[in-house]
Amino acid sequence: MNRNKYVYPLIAVAVVILAVSYVCYGIYKNEISRITTEPAEISTVEDTVKTVGYVVRDENRQDDFGKNTSVLTGSSDGVYVANISDGSRVAHGDCVAMKFKSAKDAQLYNQILETESRIDYYKKLEKQSSINNSDLDTLDKRISGFVGEYVDVLDSGELERLPEYVTQLEKNITTRQISTGSKINFGKIIKKLEKKYNELYKKKPSVTEINTSYPGFFISNVDGYEGKTDYESVRDLSAKKIEKLISSKPDNVDKKAFGKIIGEFEWFIVCTVPSSVLSYISKGSYVPVIFDDEGSMRLKMKVVNITADKNSKVALILSSSDMNEKIAEMRTENITVVVKSYAGYKISSESLRKNENGELGVFVDFGGSAQFKKVSISYFGNNFAVVIPKDPTDEKVLTQLELHDSIIVKGRDLKDGKLLSQ
Repeated sequence: MNRNKYVYPLIAVAVVILAVSYVCYGIYKNEISRITTEPAEISTVEDTVKTVGYVVRDENRQDDFGKNTSVLTGSSDGVYVANISDGSRVAHGDCVAMKFKSAKDAQLYNQILETESRIDYYKKLEKQSSINNSDLDTLDKRISGFVGEYVDVLDSGELERLPEYVTQLEKNITTRQISTGSKINFGKIIKKLEKKYNELYKKKPSVTEINTSYPGFFISNVDGYEGKTDYESVRDLSAKKIEKLISSKPDNVDKKAFGKIIGEFEWFIVCTVPSSVLSYISKGSYVPVIFDDEGSMRLKMKVVNITADKNSKVALILSSSDMNEKIAEMRTENITVVVKSYAGYKISSESLRKNENGELGVFVDFGGSAQFKKVSISYFGNNFAVVIPKDPTDEKVLTQLELHDSIIVKGRDLKDGKLLSQ
């Protein structure tokens, strides 16, 4: 019987099995020995609460007859046009609007002002010697921005705003032409504009200035919420009253109203928050507030009051004196209140380990070997933790981790001093 007939195939199979096993072992060893790292970088993590806020301003000053004198109301025989932007500060006696006999007169008056502005602009350009080529990028960005806004105005149907963007486009395109060496006959342009100005000025309409009776800031929008709450008692609003304000409907607005003067510069936003917030913020402190409906605009606001009622509903009253056009338009807003922030090294939870002494820390790649560094944690999040930075002046902070350390996230059998190539 020829035994070799059976022996050789068995040997061949055994060799194949050994070879496959060796390859698999190599792959396995490579996988378990492979490490992944992340750099220790400073980051800030915030605890936030989303809620709805209601804006309260000093916009309900009343005379002896109970009339709201904060709201500017015209007569029925004219057209009123604001001549300052929303959120602008005004002093006693400042002109905030102008009265015209008709909309046509208002338009004519605006054309006169615009033509005068263009004449002044081209006279300045005529005296200007040159513009650095380094300004071209800035000019191109401005032109692109005005084109985009021009298209947005067209889409919105607010065609009365178009001349403003046409003028800005013309000015910036002309400036760019100068910077690239184009020859422009400013004398001819100015002469043409002056002729137009003189023709318009002959038809100049009569205008009556509307002046303020007290200082504050101007807002053109009258929304019907001006008399919903008393400005003087806003600091003591309860959670129940705040919820009622937020769900309230506006009062009818006088068709002749064309703006209002906000007497006090300090304004408030009132909202309700969970009772857990009481552990983090207190009266007199400052918190960042993000206005989600305003492109995530962020303001630092003072906590004027924070109180809880019998049902554990918490009223939060915040104040600020910041003002711009966006703030001037606000009333009921979706907001995010930052109740606490944690600054430190944001690391993966996978990287946290304990050494043989039971101390919490991480391993770092130190010159090709593993080095254990203790950490103190300020915040545990979803799959991450925030490490308090090293502080020699604070004995409670055990952190040994340093900026830009290479933290080992994944790796097996890590020991202090172990070569990572083993």
